[in-house]
Amino acid sequence: MSYQSIRIGQISSHPVVAFAVQELRRYLKKMDPQLVVEICRCEGLTDDLGDLIWVGVDPKLEGYVPKVEKPELDDAIAISVAGKSGYITGSNHRSVLLAAYRFLKELGCMWVHPGIDGDRIPQREIGAVDVHVAEKASCRHRGVCIEGSNTYDNVLD
Repeated sequence: MSYQSIRIGQISSHPVVAFAVQELRRYLKKMDPQLVVEICRCEGLTDDLGDLIWVGVDPKLEGYVPKVEKPELDDAIAISVAGKSGYITGSNHRSVLLAAYRFLKELGCMWVHPGIDGDRIPQREIGAVDVHVAEKASCRHRGVCIEGSNTYDNVLD
């Protein structure tokens, strides 16, 4: 893999957005260990910082996010990244984290079970990225329910 760099523009200092940016950085570096990831922290979207992948919630990005009834409760995401520029945003800060994971999934990452040994991270260069997603959750409340006493050992039987 060749040496290259990518810049992520973190919109706001909200802890969930900061975590989303750190997760992006961590997994992108797992995909391409030689990749240099620079994080630029800003309080809002600007036009003068060059090629960046903007991550966060900003009024200038609202038009790209599918409309939801209550943005603070309902999740919607919008991703448009081509090459080394674009945005990863959502209807709220939690949605930004969901969008970051969705972006990584589109790049080939998988999390097949909890724990670090459940990560499936492809080795690839990041420069030729082209991901475009705009969607909202089909329902407000989502979760996982495992009835009974399933264990990892029972699955193997």
